[in-house]
Amino acid sequence: MASLITIAEYKTWARIPSTDTSQDTLLTFLADAVSKDMRRWCDRDEANGFELTSRTEQYDGSGEETIQLAELPVTSITSVSILYADGSSEVLDSTTYRVDERSGVLSRIDARRARYPVSYFGNVDAIFAAEPRFPSGFDNIEVVYTAGYNPIPADIKMAALRLDRKSTRLNSSHANISYAVF
Repeated sequence: MASLITIAEYKTWARIPSTDTSQDTLLTFLADAVSKDMRRWCDRDEANGFELTSRTEQYDGSGEETIQLAELPVTSITSVSILYADGSSEVLDSTTYRVDERSGVLSRIDARRARYPVSYFGNVDAIFAAEPRFPSGFDNIEVVYTAGYNPIPADIKMAALRLDRKSTRLNSSHANISYAVF
């Protein structure tokens, strides 16, 4: 697991001389712990949430048109597959789904967008669009995609620095930390 902040970034932010290595072990521990906490609080992968990386995940099909991917922002979809109980699988054509990169919502679409008038139900002005759906099942949808940030945005780093500073302040009475805490 990589920390969201480096020791050098923390030292610059906390005005600790870069040559002072006396607390590097503690600062590394705190940076790792804060990074893990932030990932957990933001419902991210604890190993590499926020970082740009390729991911393979399985989801329960709900019989609906959409699936919420776990990591954001999505930069690309490599493949979407339907896994069947007999062990076979079907890789979906990329024209049959789309993803909203910012929200991570993966949607099934009908590339032809066939539309049918719904005059059978008494409303001649209504239009019914046939939408493909993800079939219901347990762990039956596999999505291979790339998501995350490169580099980590400044606001995420700042949150980690502030939490790290708070952790350092809480631990300063138990450790020999020789720099001023604001």
